[in-house]
Amino acid sequence: MRNLLRTCILALVSTVPLVAQTALPADSIADAVGVNIHLDFGNTGYGMYPDMTTSLLKKSGIRYYRTGITAWNQAAVNSIFKNLGTAGIRGLYVIKSSDLTPQLPGLLTATGNVAGIEYQNEPDNDNNPSWISQTRTFGPQLFTSMHNLMPSVPVIGPALVYDTSASALGVVPMDNNNLHSYMYNYPPDIDYPPASTPSMNAGAGPCTRNAASEWVCFPGLKYAMATASVDAPGKPFWITETGYTTSGDSSSVPVQYQAAYFTRQVLWAVQNGVSKVFFYELLDESVSGTYGIVTAAMQPKPGFTALSSVINLMADKNANFSPSSLNYLVSGGDRFIQHGLYEKSDGTFYLVLWQSAAMWDGSKDITPAAESVSVSVPGKQISASYTMQASGEFKVSTMTGSSANLSIGVYPVFLKIN
Repeated sequence: MRNLLRTCILALVSTVPLVAQTALPADSIADAVGVNIHLDFGNTGYGMYPDMTTSLLKKSGIRYYRTGITAWNQAAVNSIFKNLGTAGIRGLYVIKSSDLTPQLPGLLTATGNVAGIEYQNEPDNDNNPSWISQTRTFGPQLFTSMHNLMPSVPVIGPALVYDTSASALGVVPMDNNNLHSYMYNYPPDIDYPPASTPSMNAGAGPCTRNAASEWVCFPGLKYAMATASVDAPGKPFWITETGYTTSGDSSSVPVQYQAAYFTRQVLWAVQNGVSKVFFYELLDESVSGTYGIVTAAMQPKPGFTALSSVINLMADKNANFSPSSLNYLVSGGDRFIQHGLYEKSDGTFYLVLWQSAAMWDGSKDITPAAESVSVSVPGKQISASYTMQASGEFKVSTMTGSSANLSIGVYPVFLKIN
C-alpha cells in the first residue's frame, strides 16, 4: 500500500529552504472544527438525552454544529439551539425544502446563533429526477431571503455527491461552496488523481463498487474541490460532512486511528483554504451507524479527545490579527512529511509536522515507521513539543534550542516556538 501511494501521489518535497514562511492564525485551526448533530433522531441519544448533547459540545470546545431544519422544529428545539448559542456554539442550519424558508425569521430570532444557512442536503442523491431545476429555483430564493434577513450570515451551497453534478447544476448563488469529504478507510491528507479505469490495484486511488456495480471513487481533497467548484467558481469551501465509521467492516477504520486521521483532516483542510470542517457526527446512532466521535453510551472516542486537545492548544482569544513570518528549515524524511506554520496573537508560533501516510488497508495495520526529520528556527527557541497520541491526548515534552532532531510519524507533532 505504501509503495502504491508513493507512485500516485504528489506530496511536499522533503526539504523546505530557509526562507521566511508566512504563518496562518493558530485560531484558524480551533475555529475550523464543527460537528453534525441530529436532534430529530428521537430514538437515539440525541432525542433521549438532549441535555447530554449540549454538555458534550460544551466539553469538547467545538464552536459549531450542523443540523437540519424540519417542520418539527418548535420552541423546545429552538431553546436547545439558544442554549448552545449562549455558550458560544453556533449552528449551520440545513434548509431541507423551500416550504421551510418562511421559518427563517423565527429561527434567527429564536436562536441568535446562526453561523450559516445551507441549501438542501445532497439533492443529487435523493432519487429526484427534478433536482437540478428545483435547486436552481430554490437556491436563489434561499440566498435572497437570507441576505435580506441577515446579510452577514453566509449561505452555503449544496453538497453534491457525484463528480458530474456540479457541472450539470451550473452556477447558483452562494457565499461558500460545500463539500462532503468521505475517504472510505483511506487517509484524509493524500490526493489521489482521477482515473480513467478505476481500480483498487491500478494506482488509481481508492475506488469501490456500489450496489449498482458502478465505480465510486474517493478522490483527494484538492481534486474534489476543483470538481465541486464548477457551481460557484472562486468561492471558498466549507466541508460540511467528513469522518470515518468505526463499525469494523472493510470500509471503516479501527477507533484507535481516529485521533491521527481527525487531526490531520483539520490540518490538511485549513492548509488548503477550507475554513470549516464538520465531522459526521457527534454520537453513534442506529440510523447512520458508528460515525460518532462519541459512543451511543455517551463515552468519548479518541476522535472527540483529539479534536478537543487541538482546539484547546490552538485557540486564541485575539484571533483578529495579521500573522507574521518565520524563517525555518525542515529537512529529512520523505515526500509524505507534511508541515504547516501557525501563529498566535502573542507572537508564539506552532510548527506542525506529520506523515500523510495510510495506517489501515481495510484488514490490517500498515502504519509506516517514523521518519527522521530535522527542524531549525534561527533566532528563535523551540520550547515544547505536543505529540498527538492514539488516545487523542497530547504527550508534552519540554525542549530548548533553535533546532531539533525529531521522529515524525502519522500522529502530528506541534512544536511551540518562541
